Amino acid sequence: FMLISLATMATLILVRAVTVARSLRRAEWRAEALERIFKMLAEDKTVQLPARTQRGYTRLLTGLASDLLALLKGLEHEHLVEIFQGAGVREILIGDLRHWNARQSQAAAENLRFFRSPESVAALRAALVHRTPEVRLAAALSLAEMEAAPPVEELVRILHIGSTEQ
Repeated sequence: FMLISLATMATLILVRAVTVARSLRRAEWRAEALERIFKMLAEDKTVQLPARTQRGYTRLLTGLASDLLALLKGLEHEHLVEIFQGAGVREILIGDLRHWNARQSQAAAENLRFFRSPESVAALRAALVHRTPEVRLAAALSLAEMEAAPPVEELVRILHIGSTEQ
């Protein structure tokens, strides 16, 4: 029992160390990305977002895009959309829209409204038949905000309004 206890404790300590290291790396990436984004907003042409391929970094960028794009309006908003689009955030969100996790798909549907493009509209229209009603509704709202929603009669039919959905 003592050996099992020691092995368990060693495993828990190792898991904790990995978790802390991951959190510190994520905080570093966030600070670096925010600094670069603010410099880019200030029209510093020498700064770009790093082309990192780690999954955690791309998740960080989609989260930052969601937070920052909801806060800014006007020219800064448009410039920020260009920055995130250049970093591939729109493609990540389109991929997330097809994800098995409904919360992730819903967040992607809500955030794609910032990236007005034929690809975004096509992905959101495809999400109108998602298995989860929240994702379908988020896609419909984003399409409406982009002024690309199907006619109301078609939306009522697709979203099952008045039949299965309340």
